[in-house]
Amino acid sequence: MTYAQMSDSTNGFTFRGYIWPVRLDDYLANRQSYDKKVADFQDSKYKGYKDSWWGTWMLHEFDKYAPVPGVNWHGSMHEWIDNAEKGGWKVSTNPQDAKIGAILVRSDKIMDRAWGGIVRKITQDTITYQDKEGVVYTISIADLPNKNFLGYIFPERQ
Repeated sequence: MTYAQMSDSTNGFTFRGYIWPVRLDDYLANRQSYDKKVADFQDSKYKGYKDSWWGTWMLHEFDKYAPVPGVNWHGSMHEWIDNAEKGGWKVSTNPQDAKIGAILVRSDKIMDRAWGGIVRKITQDTITYQDKEGVVYTISIADLPNKNFLGYIFPERQ
């Protein structure tokens, strides 16, 4: 989210501040060490995507299932389906086509938001996917078109 989106409570979010993962006195005593760790973390990249970005987790997971070269597309998540297909990956915009290990991509261009996860389980009527935080969501396959569904990227080459 952008700062403007966080500070605009009309979108359903209210920015209240940050919670730091260290005590202030420890940070002040070891500031250079902490600043270096943060800079190293923010500069690290996985195939062109910052490791600090939440979506990079999906790319790491996808590569566990996918053959070489693994993730070879770039761009915003709104464009992942098209860009992955151009990169030689099987994709589908049909909600019924879910496969274990696929990236499920959902997007809301009006809110400039995209999200998704790795498909972990499929039943006749539902799909279960996991996000970076380990949260598992189960959603009706029939509801996907109404839930900003863009498509799947399968860990299979065309």
